[in-house]
Amino acid sequence: MSRPREPDATPDTAGGMLMQPQPIVLSRALERSIVFWRALGYEVDEGTRTSTFAAMVREGHVVGLHTADELPPADDPSRF
Repeated sequence: MSRPREPDATPDTAGGMLMQPQPIVLSRALERSIVFWRALGYEVDEGTRTSTFAAMVREGHVVGLHTADELPPADDPSRF
């Protein structure tokens, strides 16, 4: 029978250590959209925010904001 592998004495540098979350840098287009929707009473769902996407929520209504560079070209059939 083989023995289970003993854990290494040194920390795993390939992701085994807990990393501090890096701040999300929003695209300028997304920043402007968030400002607009906040003016309408929506708040950002922080769990959904990335650099190019954010879900805005108000009283159970959700609006997904994407930046243009994330959307497929207008002539791309997969867009629909």
